[in-house]
Amino acid sequence: HFFVCFLCRFHFAKTSCGSSLRALCIAPNGGRKQAHMASEREPEWDENGRRYLQPYGLVDNSVTSLNFFMQGFCCGPSGIADVSRGLCDNWSLTSLELRRQDIGRTAALHLGVALKQNRYLKFLGLGRNKLGNEGCIAIMEGLRLNQTLEFLDLEWNDIRDEGAMAIAEVLRFNNSLQSLVLERNKIKSRGIVALAEALRANSKLRNLNLGYNKAINSGAVAVASMLRTNEALLTLSLCANEIRAEGGLALASALRENATLQSLSLQSNKLADSLITLGEVLKDNNALRELNLHNTGLGVEEARALGKGFNSNQSLMSISVAHNPLGNVGLKLLLSGLKGKTALRFIDLSGVELQGTESLEELCELIELGSNLQIVRVDDNKLGKAGMTLLASRLERNVALHSLSLDCTDMGKEGAQALAVAMRKKSYWLSLSLAGNHTGNDPVRSLLACLKDLHSLTELDLSENDLTASCEELLYAVMQANPKLAFIRLKGNPLAEGLPGGVLTRQLAEKFFGGPVALLSMVGAAPEEPDEVPGRESSVVALPPITSPSSTAARRSPEQTYHPSSTFFPGSTAGMMSPASPSESPPTYSDPHHSASLAASAKILRAGSHSMAVASTLSRAAATSCSPSFAQSSALCTQPRAAGLSPLSFGGHPSPVRHAYSSNVLNRLENNIGGLMVTEAQLRKQFNRLDHRGTGYLDKAALRQVFKEIDNYGVEWTDEYIDELLDRHNFWKDGKISFDEYCILMLGVARR
Repeated sequence: HFFVCFLCRFHFAKTSCGSSLRALCIAPNGGRKQAHMASEREPEWDENGRRYLQPYGLVDNSVTSLNFFMQGFCCGPSGIADVSRGLCDNWSLTSLELRRQDIGRTAALHLGVALKQNRYLKFLGLGRNKLGNEGCIAIMEGLRLNQTLEFLDLEWNDIRDEGAMAIAEVLRFNNSLQSLVLERNKIKSRGIVALAEALRANSKLRNLNLGYNKAINSGAVAVASMLRTNEALLTLSLCANEIRAEGGLALASALRENATLQSLSLQSNKLADSLITLGEVLKDNNALRELNLHNTGLGVEEARALGKGFNSNQSLMSISVAHNPLGNVGLKLLLSGLKGKTALRFIDLSGVELQGTESLEELCELIELGSNLQIVRVDDNKLGKAGMTLLASRLERNVALHSLSLDCTDMGKEGAQALAVAMRKKSYWLSLSLAGNHTGNDPVRSLLACLKDLHSLTELDLSENDLTASCEELLYAVMQANPKLAFIRLKGNPLAEGLPGGVLTRQLAEKFFGGPVALLSMVGAAPEEPDEVPGRESSVVALPPITSPSSTAARRSPEQTYHPSSTFFPGSTAGMMSPASPSESPPTYSDPHHSASLAASAKILRAGSHSMAVASTLSRAAATSCSPSFAQSSALCTQPRAAGLSPLSFGGHPSPVRHAYSSNVLNRLENNIGGLMVTEAQLRKQFNRLDHRGTGYLDKAALRQVFKEIDNYGVEWTDEYIDELLDRHNFWKDGKISFDEYCILMLGVARR
């Protein structure tokens, strides 16, 4: 059997006979008939698989992405068989989301066969399909011959060690897979060790999410050993893997030698004393940009060591120490090392037992001195009226700050009024969450009066604040004034009775209050994933490169500022704002903000940031099927909820969306801190400006002009470096760069 497989792979790979024999030999017994039938004929390229895929949205050859979950399909095994047959003939799809399609173990054989033949699919989402080991092995058999798939989501599929070992075998020689999500399976240390061993030889995988498995110490030690030699992995999630001090110590020590890992999530592992070692390592490690220590047993002594590490570190941009028993003393020690850090963009201090104004003064100083700090979370801390008043008085001193989460902080009416006063002095604000404060009508009315004078707000959560009908008109005015505000969360308020999920959308606002809502017409919020596992991962947000000191927040326009979106540094895929619906059933409405791959983007986010750009594309057909106003909405409207995703245009249509692998996922980024343009509108405008002849292509001179406008850590872009970058992406074959290639290139630069 293995001898025949060997001959097939190396001697018959380029012949149809060889393809047929190879597919027949490698497929598991249950899939031999299907494998033979799928490969005994040449693909019908002219048909493009429409015979089988048209019922699911492949209406023409311009469709590049299908999201079955968001379109409300549940195919089942028979439907997946048709989809697989269509994939064998299809050449236009680059993204396919099959989340919760009840695929099962048997139907996975069909997909495995399709993956052997399909050479165009780059993103495949198979989350929550009960694949088990058998289904996982069938998918892996297909990937043995597939060298184009870049992103694979296998979250929550009951995969165990045997399935993980099959994945490891594929990773040893696969040259295309860049992001792999194995979160919430049942992989134990044996499977984790096999994956780590495989990654020693793999130079392509950039993002790996192993969250909510059971690596324990032995698995963590194997991963740490891999990190010492692996130079490809950029993001790693080991959340809730029952890792203790021994495993944490091994991982911390590995960071001394690893100079490439940019994002590390260790949430919900009791790391204890190993965090002291991590603090020592951070003094010298200047590669790590995102660190998630949510609920890791961080105490006063660990905070002291980490504070010293933060003080010497120059690269960390995103830090979460949420839900650790720091108290005022520990928090003061921790924050002392972060003052004046120009790299810091995001900090999560939720549930750190902050009380009163003593340690809050340290946070206020951090906000004041952090010239680039943009996002702050202090949920579940008893700030009280005095603390909230103090914090509000410092907000105006940070020009860059644009997102604040203050859920359940006991701010009271006086604290909310102080926040309203502070907001009057802010001319630019993106996201505000005040859920669970029970402030009553008057403070919120004052706050809404300020927010209606803004035009930049994208997120607003006022859940559980005892709001009544007297706030209706102001809520409506805020939605009118802020065209990118898709909805307002009002769950738990008397005002929200009758609102689906407690969410006020634009269409509902028009219905209830009368009169059209300006600029956008939207219909509801996307469903959240069910909270089936306690303590969901608090993934790290996607962060772009550190800008030069001259690029200060004060000089940045709103178009050059990082947008946090709902993946604010989430405790769930919902991010900063809690999801509206407690279920994950397919939506009966459409929200352009979320109509792209919600589940896939959440996995991208959790898998980490700074990955290679472009995994999938939302098709025009899928986009326009969501709502009548979809195609007319702005570029931001097509973006999914839970990942660092950037929409790119295809043929001038604003609907398509490509996944940029920049995390925990998985944000509605309009742009990033480095000033790089990453939205459809921005990229198209810049492309058209450079393509002054209207040829639809850019030459090398135009690209050189682009790179001169991008900060490169103070290092000049040389022609040799630009040529190397282009060769690395295999773009420079004809001396021209198309718009699609230009978008991929810019998103690749943004992930540095």
